[in-house]
Amino acid sequence: MSIVLLLIEKHPWNNMCQLKAHLIFEDLFKTESLSNEDKVGFMMSSEVTKVLVRMAEVPEVKFATGNKIRNGFMGFVIKLANLIHSKAEGMTDADALEKVLTQEWKDFVSSELETSNERNARNLGGRT
Repeated sequence: MSIVLLLIEKHPWNNMCQLKAHLIFEDLFKTESLSNEDKVGFMMSSEVTKVLVRMAEVPEVKFATGNKIRNGFMGFVIKLANLIHSKAEGMTDADALEKVLTQEWKDFVSSELETSNERNARNLGGRT
């Protein structure tokens, strides 16, 4: 899974890879055949939180013309980060979670993730 995440980082506009990777994490959290310890182990081995934090450090792409747009993988980053954040709150293995949910992850959640969620929740055009 760590290789798939690196491919997403390398190819930020590959939506198919992003969708499949997100489905893997959704399935991981949905399955009841794995313990929370196994799920945390999978997150640790894939280094998903580290990769998401690193990807979020480059939220925009600047073109030669000077125009900027949101990086192609930022939708994936925010969606997967929201999934991990919501599922991690329900897990009880605090010691193992501390290895995955580092201070960098917590800083990311309180800054980029909150800002992006707020921006994404706004009505288009400023109308209700």
